[in-house]
Amino acid sequence: MKEEILRIMKMVEERKITADEAMKLIEALGEEKEVEKGKFLKILIMESGDKKVSITVPLKLLNLIRKFIPESKMQAKVGNREVNIAELLDSLGDELKGELVNIEDEESGDKVKIWVE
Repeated sequence: MKEEILRIMKMVEERKITADEAMKLIEALGEEKEVEKGKFLKILIMESGDKKVSITVPLKLLNLIRKFIPESKMQAKVGNREVNIAELLDSLGDELKGELVNIEDEESGDKVKIWVE
């Protein structure tokens, strides 16, 4: 950011922009764009239309909680599709928000939905 301010000051010196314009540019540099971040990982698993698993976990606790979940439970099967929950958890980042997985078998009513909100 230091280099950008020096460039702006140089533009004022060369009279390419006014001091007021320079102030606006410097203020704009200081504004950080806020990234919408998710706070909770949500998992919904349904079998034959019935809710079997509904989990809401704060993202900050995710790594700790994962240590207590057996690897055999980190797989979900919907119809003939497999979802590796461990891989999904590994890929989560701080700036993630929205739907990650939405698999639905209309015949059986099985469903896996994973999202961050």
